[in-house]
Amino acid sequence: MGPNMPCSICGKDGHNAKTCNEKQHPTVGDTHALWVKFDKITGKEASELLKAIIDIKEEIAPHARGTFAKGAKKEMPQKIAEALRLSENNTADDEPKKIE
Repeated sequence: MGPNMPCSICGKDGHNAKTCNEKQHPTVGDTHALWVKFDKITGKEASELLKAIIDIKEEIAPHARGTFAKGAKKEMPQKIAEALRLSENNTADDEPKKIE
């Protein structure tokens, strides 16, 4: 790594990834996301799946934030777009976001 290139882990100058102190203390859960789609289900099944997903998320990844969109198939493109806007604009709140 050249003298003008920042560390590839923390982005700071003066060291590289091999000697980065932040490598030893990674930020929890900011490297992956998950997007899931279910179709050919009823409204009741959608509600039950959503509740189960929220419950298991709390068990497996309690620190994770969630944004969910649920509705009729023809409404989903608009609901997904709204859910993504909420997710991008509201990073401080840890409560799951639901668009129904």
